[in-house]
Amino acid sequence: MIEFFYTQRSHFERAWAEFDLTKQQSHVLHVLTKEGAHSSRQLAQILGCDASNVTGLIDRLEARGLVTRQNVPGDRRLRMLAVTHAGARLHRRIAARLAQAPPAIAALQPTELLALRDLMAQALSHARSKKCPAGFRSSVSGAAAPRVETSRRAPQYPYHSNAHKTQRVRTVSQ
Repeated sequence: MIEFFYTQRSHFERAWAEFDLTKQQSHVLHVLTKEGAHSSRQLAQILGCDASNVTGLIDRLEARGLVTRQNVPGDRRLRMLAVTHAGARLHRRIAARLAQAPPAIAALQPTELLALRDLMAQALSHARSKKCPAGFRSSVSGAAAPRVETSRRAPQYPYHSNAHKTQRVRTVSQ
């Protein structure tokens, strides 16, 4: 499954580029649109980066009028990050563009598409209802990647090499 996602990565990168956004900027818009305002620290935790990286992301999004920094009454030190109306509109446009199937999926037969949709809906339902084992949930959707054990060290970005094609990876139960 991971190899499939890596091969389809360009579909998403082209979509973000159409809106002059990076993957991280699009992720920020998604989180703030779906979950509401967050502090830089909370957003950094969700994005899996340092809060100083969030500052640069927010600076660029704020300059485009897509997000805003809001003061918190009673705490002058804290500022919450929120999506603007323009940011929410752009997020809807991005979501509509990303809802278009990548070529590999669009090439499936109608019955295959229905079966894939049903299986993915079921998997998502399990992830959201926390029926998946501990360690599989993330801060945004409730489902994170499993811990894996390999016979040799896996490359951090397997799409940069062919090493992942010959490597045996098994999921370790938590």
